[in-house]
Amino acid sequence: LALALKAADPHIVTVAGGNYCEPFIFGGMLLHRGAFDFVALGEGEVTLLEILVRLETGRDLRSIPSTLVKADGETIENPRRDKIVDFEGLPWPDFDDFDLSLYWEPDQSRRSTRLPLLFARGCFCNCDFCMQSVIWGKPYVQRSGEALFAEVQRNVQRHGVHEFQFADLAINGDLRKLGRFCDLVIESGLDIRWGGGANIRKGMDRAFLEK
Repeated sequence: LALALKAADPHIVTVAGGNYCEPFIFGGMLLHRGAFDFVALGEGEVTLLEILVRLETGRDLRSIPSTLVKADGETIENPRRDKIVDFEGLPWPDFDDFDLSLYWEPDQSRRSTRLPLLFARGCFCNCDFCMQSVIWGKPYVQRSGEALFAEVQRNVQRHGVHEFQFADLAINGDLRKLGRFCDLVIESGLDIRWGGGANIRKGMDRAFLEK
């Protein structure tokens, strides 16, 4: 898709980001194929904003922290910026300009719009067989149950969406926060369905899972 956009208009600026854009995975290949002008490494909120500001102001584009860029035939890997630790200070995703009726996942015989949620960044484990701890680094940061519930409630009221999918590596890094979110949903009577990945760990007893 990015190559097609570039073929249609070479002046379009394209940015790639995500776990698989790390230099030791596909980051360098994305640049050398000519599909992307920038590859954002790690968290992208601050990096994307800086790319846009520098494009608008005509500042140097080769030295933006947490990016891979190509200059004079060489790939430049710029130093990483600090990880965002004030996770709750980030604005919620804004779906106002999307026709959400076009975004749905098949659920048996009916169409169901499902919105993504992010409870935490990183992973609280450090498994030898998994590269996520290398990609995300430390610290593991997780929002409060109250902040998560407020976002879900807003999306129900604003968009009429009742299904959510956590994009976390694992949602149960802090069982107290996850339990608080569940309690708030139950107390409010909010009609939602949600799912996400989790690790097997102590403390997830029958009473907790039944929430």
